[in-house]
Amino acid sequence: MLLANSPYLVLPTQQQFTLHTSTITIGRDHGNMVVLRDLGVSDYHARLVRRNNGYVLEDAGSGYGISVNGRPIYTPTALQDGDEIQLGTQRLIYYGNGRARPGIEYGYFLRVRTGPLSGHRIDLNMTQTCIGRDHSNGIVIDDKQISRRHVLLTLEEDGYAIEDLHSTNGTFINGHRVTNPRLLEDGDVITLGPETTITYERAPMDRPDPRPLPHVSTEESDLEDTSTGMQMTSLLNETSTYKKVNQTPRIHTKSRPMGHDIFLSYCHRDTEIVSKLVQNLEAAGFNLWVDWQDLQPGTPEWDREIKNALSSAKAVITVLSPDAEESVWVARELAMAEMLDQRIYPVLVRGNPIDAIPLRLITHQFVDVRFNYDRGINSLIQTLKHELGR
Repeated sequence: MLLANSPYLVLPTQQQFTLHTSTITIGRDHGNMVVLRDLGVSDYHARLVRRNNGYVLEDAGSGYGISVNGRPIYTPTALQDGDEIQLGTQRLIYYGNGRARPGIEYGYFLRVRTGPLSGHRIDLNMTQTCIGRDHSNGIVIDDKQISRRHVLLTLEEDGYAIEDLHSTNGTFINGHRVTNPRLLEDGDVITLGPETTITYERAPMDRPDPRPLPHVSTEESDLEDTSTGMQMTSLLNETSTYKKVNQTPRIHTKSRPMGHDIFLSYCHRDTEIVSKLVQNLEAAGFNLWVDWQDLQPGTPEWDREIKNALSSAKAVITVLSPDAEESVWVARELAMAEMLDQRIYPVLVRGNPIDAIPLRLITHQFVDVRFNYDRGINSLIQTLKHELGR
């Protein structure tokens, strides 16, 4: 489906959700395609049903109703480009033809998820470029399973189009083989050969990159800004923006009084990145409850402390990684958070989404800090401040 023919929603988090199926459900329950963690949103609040080239908005039996452009609706309503949809305190904007938002210039880039260039971001600022194994290509991927000239990217009015150049192992978009040139959509997953996966993304160019967040100074030095601008940046460079901080984090379990803002759930193998997250969130004014390994998982004390901490928190951040996805203790904390109807904010710190995101969170919007930590943590903080009323 071409981007020009793909309507989308701008969510409260400012993420764009492309509408590409006949029915999209919206609500608080994790079974919805768009999940809004707000007590003013019903479990199954609304439906978008495709009609001709657009979508009709229907109330799915909510207890709070729906407004479009400030007016309540009581019957299925055809949406127009730019309509504002209000569900509880959550505002969504419908764009009916998949175009970029008016007045905003967009930039396009690739994130290499797996393969020889894994962890790199590649900015697309050329009219046309080839991807392949041969060194004459604009983007060179040294992989024998990729053809010498594998795909061609061409800048069109609404973004980049992709064309397979009769490659041996084919080009796939979201699992479907590319047989004809097609326009890429924001978030498309491109697969080249059996090992290389790349996501195509776009972002407003007139929005400045978030400045590094302040943190508690240590004896080593204050925060450095190591942004590299418009160039290919490795995961190692981007995740080393922050210098090492206090290696003995404060204990946030029994020594911290209840009534904290955030419960942080994580696997102890992710302690290093979690320490960085905690530093930045505390610098932004949030109180966190974190178990720094002073509780033995599965013991009565652990069970009691976790339940008390989750019950008194205003929100839950769960740190996602392949190890966390396999952790029975992280799964139990998530199950308890869902039972208490807590707002859950997933943060992807390591691994591929398919390996790191548990099925129960698959419909949640998540914050990705793997390739641009500054942008990710700033987005998380702004969302938390807005939704927790800070």
